[in-house]
Amino acid sequence: MLKKTQRLTKRQFTTFFSQGRQVHTLSLRVVYSPHTQFHAAVVIPKKLVPKATARMKLRRRLYNGLRTLIEATHINGVFIIIIKATAVGASYHTLKKELEEVLQKSAGHRGNPR
Repeated sequence: MLKKTQRLTKRQFTTFFSQGRQVHTLSLRVVYSPHTQFHAAVVIPKKLVPKATARMKLRRRLYNGLRTLIEATHINGVFIIIIKATAVGASYHTLKKELEEVLQKSAGHRGNPR
């Protein structure tokens, strides 16, 4: 999980989801909105992953990869990460690589120091 200050509320989620621009990779879809701070949410649809334990495993993997990438690159903005069906069987390293790729695409590869 992310820090409470880095998570999105329900109201923020709906606002940024409708206003953001989308970037796609093979396994992920990211809705990005520019912001002065970093905020994120990971969405794993129940239709794709019916078992709660598998959803949580994917969610933990994505949050962990996201946290390490943010600490290394210092990217700011609001990121809503939605998985696709191909992400269900992917390894942690594959997901982290795609996450890094999609974050760089969406934020325009601007490493903003905090």
